[in-house]
Amino acid sequence: PPSKLPEPGEALYTEIEKLAADQPVLIAFEYEPGSIGELNPGVKAVIAHLLRRGVPVAVTSTLPAGFGVAQEVLKEAADQAGLAPEDAGKKYFNLPYIAGGASGLQQFALKLQIEATARGYDNFSLIIVATSSAESAQAWIEQVQPVTKVRLAAVASAAAEPMLYPYYQGEQKQLAGLVSGLAGGLLYAAKSSGAVPNLSQSEALNAGVALIQRPSSQTSV
Repeated sequence: PPSKLPEPGEALYTEIEKLAADQPVLIAFEYEPGSIGELNPGVKAVIAHLLRRGVPVAVTSTLPAGFGVAQEVLKEAADQAGLAPEDAGKKYFNLPYIAGGASGLQQFALKLQIEATARGYDNFSLIIVATSSAESAQAWIEQVQPVTKVRLAAVASAAAEPMLYPYYQGEQKQLAGLVSGLAGGLLYAAKSSGAVPNLSQSEALNAGVALIQRPSSQTSV
């Protein structure tokens, strides 16, 4: 099993370390409660890393259930980062739910900078798509990135990794970083906080399975 964060995950870590604290990062929660066991540890670790560095975090989703997932993860990440309850709405905040599929994403992209300036920021410095499917990340790459010109990264399921890795590896570098699967999420948490997060019994079991079965695309390229 890998004991070191794979290179695409290191790239996301480095990207976050370089971010200025005067521009927020947007996290798109493109997964539902059925995927929280695999994705929450990594997404939580990434958000806690941002908040510890003083980078404001905004969340949105194209999934009605994604917003519920986002609120829980945000609160837990804020606790991990040592933020106070009164920081809610300031250091981390919600953007509107995105309805309407691809056309809804396009409309959202056109208004994204307005959402930033309405809160006193120039723009978003990075968009991180947290997703259980490659298709939803591809929609953000195709519909949002060309309009906003904001760099994109992803925290994705192990199943989505093979389809998303070329976006990281390609010359255009459409993904600035990629954390994949429960194993990648736990390794990111260990690097960013110095400790592997506490997991429930079922999450711990899933972690062992993910470490054993992790796709080898990142190491074989």
